[in-house]
Amino acid sequence: MNEQNRQQLVEIVNAAVARHGEKTVTWSIVDANNGRPDGYIVTDANLHLFRQYRNSVSPNPSVLIQEALDSKGVSA
Repeated sequence: MNEQNRQQLVEIVNAAVARHGEKTVTWSIVDANNGRPDGYIVTDANLHLFRQYRNSVSPNPSVLIQEALDSKGVSA
C-alpha cells in the first residue's frame, strides 16, 4: 500500500469514526472484508483502499482504526 493511499484511507476512517463511532466503523470494515461494503463508510469508490490495507498491513479493523486515531493524536 503506497503512502498516498494509506493517508487517504486514514482520512476516511477518521471522518467515519468522528461521525459514526468506532463500533460502527469496525463492523463496516468487517463487513467490507467479507465482501459486503455498507455503501456509506466503505463504498465502491474506496473499497480498494480497505482491501489494500487488509492485504498488506492487517485484516484487523482495530489496527486500522487505531492507526487513524494515532495520526490525529487521539488514543482509543
